[in-house]
Amino acid sequence: MKVQYSYKLGTFLKNQFGLLIPEDVIFKRMPLQQVNQWIKGDTEGKGKVINVSVNDFLTKNNRFNPYLEELVAETIVKEGLKIYAGIVSYDGRRESALFTGGNTFNNLFSLETSGLITRFLSYQGDSKNPSPLCQYALDNKIKVYFVDEVRILDKNRKILIDKKARGKTENILKFIMMFHEELTKTDFDPRKVFVLFLDDDYCLLDERAHYILIASWVLSYARSQIKDQGIKKLIQFCQGAGFIKNGGTRIHFHPLMTRKILRGEVIKNYRSLLIEAIKLDQDSGKDDHEVSLNTLKKLIMKLEKLPNDIVLTPENLTAICTSSDAEIIRQIMAKYFYPGGRVCKPFTKRLAHESEIYLNDWLSRFTYILHGDQGASLEDWLKINSGRGYAFEITNIYQFAVDDKLAKKRIIDVKNTPHAHQPQVQTVVEGMENFINLVSDCLKVFYKIWSVDDFIARYSKRIRVSWFSDGSYERTPIITKEGILFYPPACNLIKIP
Repeated sequence: MKVQYSYKLGTFLKNQFGLLIPEDVIFKRMPLQQVNQWIKGDTEGKGKVINVSVNDFLTKNNRFNPYLEELVAETIVKEGLKIYAGIVSYDGRRESALFTGGNTFNNLFSLETSGLITRFLSYQGDSKNPSPLCQYALDNKIKVYFVDEVRILDKNRKILIDKKARGKTENILKFIMMFHEELTKTDFDPRKVFVLFLDDDYCLLDERAHYILIASWVLSYARSQIKDQGIKKLIQFCQGAGFIKNGGTRIHFHPLMTRKILRGEVIKNYRSLLIEAIKLDQDSGKDDHEVSLNTLKKLIMKLEKLPNDIVLTPENLTAICTSSDAEIIRQIMAKYFYPGGRVCKPFTKRLAHESEIYLNDWLSRFTYILHGDQGASLEDWLKINSGRGYAFEITNIYQFAVDDKLAKKRIIDVKNTPHAHQPQVQTVVEGMENFINLVSDCLKVFYKIWSVDDFIARYSKRIRVSWFSDGSYERTPIITKEGILFYPPACNLIKIP
């Protein structure tokens, strides 16, 4: 980030919103020659952003490809790769995090017992009074990093993140520094250590979704001679992978199903979701059915009798079910579930109108751009700038897409089966949307997509008008959070007790 950008934009952000950008935060767009090479690659399947899906990992009979699984395990051993997959959590969610986060840890258990990964919990809270999820991790010998026990300083020893600071970015940044310090005591290569961060609030996330994210990174190291053309193509896509992101479509549940999940009932995969949706339709009242109860009962039996190793996805539904059964399922899904993304959808639509052509093209390839599950090598986690709070995901994507320090890295967007979070209240959603938009627009300035004057013109006028019952109103800036907007790379920071 050049001085003139830093000073003019930084002064405006500080005066208008109380937001600060430390001097060690550096954003630099990759050379245009590199941009043009990536654009050319977009037409050859070698572009900057690559989409893969669950179906790419399946055989023609809709089962996980056993040779692919063998190749992933073999590559981890041969290349000396280390995989760490963990949940980011804080003490405020208590029991609700136990049900959802506990299910995620259970999904990861088989990968750990097979020697593919190590689980961890990055936890904001008191070690003497752990949350139920934290206690679950301790009881199950999952490594817990109590990040509230450390502070983060800049190079001038000014406190950037205090001990009990809250926020996803603050949690992850502390973890990265603690984890890196721990590994420096061993013989390790930060390029070959993959760290996958997961949220703790999924009502639904397929039990194999995490494996596909991990495998996508591992396959970038695969060197075996491959005859299978499908696997060969997938490995080609994954070469040079730097950032792996879950791109599964977000959905919202019917309230009855949400309550079942919060009571601890597990929906493990897309097939389980379909079965639960049909059961919900069965129980909705006899006069309300477009399809007979007997038909619904038979459909449940068909799904339950499918072999356990069959992987059902929205894309292969008609290949596994009859066309009439598939149509019934689609109708039921439309009745009880609706697309999520109250922040993501308008944000993505806005990007399409305002970005440079190449950036717009790359960002439009994400099926769900703000999904919280993301992984990269420890080397890359150490050198990226971190956007504060809700801006963590979008800051990562921009940097891996256009930043010079990551110019040779590709992004893999994995279209997993649909996922669902516990619902957020609308006020929280509005705060997320406002803040993510502001950070995205700052990044456009840093990467020379917008001018500083474009940014100032937009944000000097952006206010919210709140009307009251007596006819009066209040004008307030959209952004109300004060403090640091971006954190410098972890490699430039200091960790102290």
